[in-house]
Parts: sequence; C-alpha cells; structure tokens
Amino acid sequence: MPHGPYAGNHRQETQVNKIVLIDEYLCTACGKCVVLCPERILYIDEASNKCKVRDESQCDKLAGCQRVCPTKAIKITL
Repeated sequence: MPHGPYAGNHRQETQVNKIVLIDEYLCTACGKCVVLCPERILYIDEASNKCKVRDESQCDKLAGCQRVCPTKAIKITL
C-alpha cells in the first residue's frame, strides 16, 4: 500500500532517462515549452493532452522549457 505525502494523490510524473522530468499532474498542455525548445524534442500528446518528450538525447539541458513552464511541471536534471 502506498504511503507518504502523495499516497492518496494520483500524481504521475513521467521520468525519461532521468534528464527531462514532466509532472503530468501539473502539466496544462499550454505549449509554451514546445514553442521554446530549439531541439523540438517536446510535443503535446493528443491522447493524453500532456507534454511528452520525443528524443531526450537531443536535449540541450539549458532548461529553457523548465523556466517558461507556468505550472513548474518540467524539471531538467543534470
């Protein structure tokens, strides 16, 4: 049985290779990160209406997407 501060919360965080983390609970699919990303690795998935990562290996790790996200749903780990 889950326990801890988010045990009852259906919060889902997508972790891709531990570089780009997208908290799907916080993502509103505003698209600001998609527009800003120079590598075009972010996109809004039509099925889930959430931001997703295409090819994380192309990430420049400058975290522009993280800074522009109004809900702080994106984290770039180095």
